[in-house]
Amino acid sequence: INLVATARGLRALDALPPGIRERLLKLGTKVYGRVIHAAGGGDAAFQPYGRDDECNYSVSRRELNMFLLGEAEAAGATIKFGHKVLDVDAPDDAAEPTTLKFETECGAISASRCFGPVVAADGGGSAIRRSVKAFSATEEKLPAGYKEMTFPKDCAASLDDRGLHIWPRGTHFLMGLANRDGSFTGTIYAANEGATDSFDAVEASLETARAWLEANYADALPLLGGAERAARQLVEHPRGFLGTVRTAPWRLGTRVVLVGDAAHAIVPFFGQGMNCGFEDVAALADELATKWPPGGQARPALERALIAYEASRKPNADAIADLALENYVEMMAATADPVFMKRKAVEAAMERDADLGARFRSRYAMVCYGGGRGPGSIGYAAAQRLGVVQWAIVSELADGLE
Repeated sequence: INLVATARGLRALDALPPGIRERLLKLGTKVYGRVIHAAGGGDAAFQPYGRDDECNYSVSRRELNMFLLGEAEAAGATIKFGHKVLDVDAPDDAAEPTTLKFETECGAISASRCFGPVVAADGGGSAIRRSVKAFSATEEKLPAGYKEMTFPKDCAASLDDRGLHIWPRGTHFLMGLANRDGSFTGTIYAANEGATDSFDAVEASLETARAWLEANYADALPLLGGAERAARQLVEHPRGFLGTVRTAPWRLGTRVVLVGDAAHAIVPFFGQGMNCGFEDVAALADELATKWPPGGQARPALERALIAYEASRKPNADAIADLALENYVEMMAATADPVFMKRKAVEAAMERDADLGARFRSRYAMVCYGGGRGPGSIGYAAAQRLGVVQWAIVSELADGLE
């Protein structure tokens, strides 16, 4: 799945040396809204994300990882690959170091001893989180999965590269995001199990997969390189896992602190996983800089910084986890519903109105373009609460129109 960078997450990059944000954005393509391809064909419908000057960036996961690793090394970080975390020893004696035990690719055992805080940024399946008994985590698996479905450059030329293309089909959907080379990274989401409309059912054979695609995505098949190629991708590509991780607490005293997916992995349907992680890092760095500045040695000061970091971020991480799950249903089914589409049109008109625009923001815009600490900034938790009120107003106005 391509990653999506939004203004919320990109603000965190402002704390980095000049030029990094600009070079990162060159890796992506601008996306201004959803393009909905309803069942039965017909003209696609465009649903803008926000105002005319607002957009997201679709970025290749591989290219982004390579870029960030290169920037980290250039800044002086030492990166060691092939080290699997086996155990974390955090003694009660504050004078003793935290010890991380590793196994290398060749089977050798090594250890690192840390007197400062260990920042665990090792993803949703965090080995550090699982090695520390104080961390209590729930892992909620979505009963659906996903598969990559590539749209080749020579077949996808007719697709607007400024939109997130969605083929909503009620219980499953296909989406595509543009790449810089003109191809699109597509992803198909469906239930893992079930007699029909599930991966278990359609993976049975190439013939079954082809028939299912022709019945549900006939208009997308030419863009995917034809029914035969699409069916082969559907059968042969590995199935991805979708789930939500919620953790409490996010820290072990002053020894270990979780950031990003290690603390709060979410499903990808709001495009905020990376952005939320970037916000975590910015918030942690800010708390450390103000409460435990360079040269500071006092553990109480460090603990106050980590407590403040968790207190500010966990409610927002819980909120975006819920919002992402809600958006799964919206993208799969609601986006093609005539009532929903009318409400979205009213919402877009209000947001772009010369008078209302300065005072009205859609929930999507609050989530993706909010954030930061300046005037008008808004966290995920506030966006979640305000979004309920906002959508009620939009719905009442839209439902009164003929």
